[in-house]
Parts: sequence; structure tokens; C-alpha cells
Amino acid sequence: MTDRASLDLVLLRRVLPVLLLSLCVASGAWAHMDGGGGDGDDAAILAAVENGYVRGIHVESDADLVRTHFHPSFVMLISRPDGTVTHLSRDEWVERIEGADPNRERPEIRHEAKVIGAVGDAAVVRLELWRDGVHTFTDFLSLYRQDGDWKIVGKTFHRHGR
Repeated sequence: MTDRASLDLVLLRRVLPVLLLSLCVASGAWAHMDGGGGDGDDAAILAAVENGYVRGIHVESDADLVRTHFHPSFVMLISRPDGTVTHLSRDEWVERIEGADPNRERPEIRHEAKVIGAVGDAAVVRLELWRDGVHTFTDFLSLYRQDGDWKIVGKTFHRHGR
């Protein structure tokens, strides 16, 4: 197998599950659930998102929070204006956090999050995020529960104002 074919196979294995879960959400396949998993785990799901994603990425830029609440296989899919879709891994995101200027000005962050579907050990959260009062992102975060802990495994998003 060529190096390119191996890379394509690895990307397919990493990206396809996140893409399928996102398509399921977008199609309304879980709409009948009325926002929540029904097993009382919404608080734990939202805690993983708020600590790992909101605090770890946006508020505190804390690589340890990201490592704790994101699965090592996490992938963010990024839709580019030219129609391509690229991806960013957890470790690549952590490198960006660790390489950022710690004295930079940080925006005020506000968010609203809701579990839009959870069944067994899988969940999806919709998160609206504002930076300095400007609605910036609508995120769809996919999570899996492993060893009793919810981990963020994937993200698709829309950036408002572009």
C-alpha cells in the first residue's frame, strides 16, 4: 500500500465516525429525544464539554484540561471555503495552546450548551459560543463514555459572520 493510500485509510477511520454522527444529528435522527439522553447523565456530559472545551480551549487555554476531557483520537473537521474538509487532532490543538502567548488579551466568553442526544455511551452536544458578545460558533461536539468518563471525540462547527 502506498504512503498516500495508508494516510487516506487512517483519515477515513478517524473522520468517518465523527462525520456519520454529525450527519445523524443534522438529519434530525435524534430529534424525538427532546434534548437529552434520558439516563440522567446530561450533567456529566455537559461538565466534560464545559471543562474540556469551554474552559480548556476558550477561557483558560489549559492544555491539561484539554488532555483530560478530550479523547486522544479526537478530530475536529474544518470545512474550508474552497469545499475541502481538513482536520485537526487533539494533540495539534494542544500544541497551538501551548505555543500561544500567555499574556495575550483574552475575549469574554459566554456559551449555551444542550445535550441534543445521548444513547448508552454516545452523546452529542450543541454549543453556542459568544466572544466579547459576538455570536462566533455553533459547535456540535460528539462524546463517548469510556471507563465511566465522558470524552470529547469529535467536533464539527459553523463559524458565524463569515
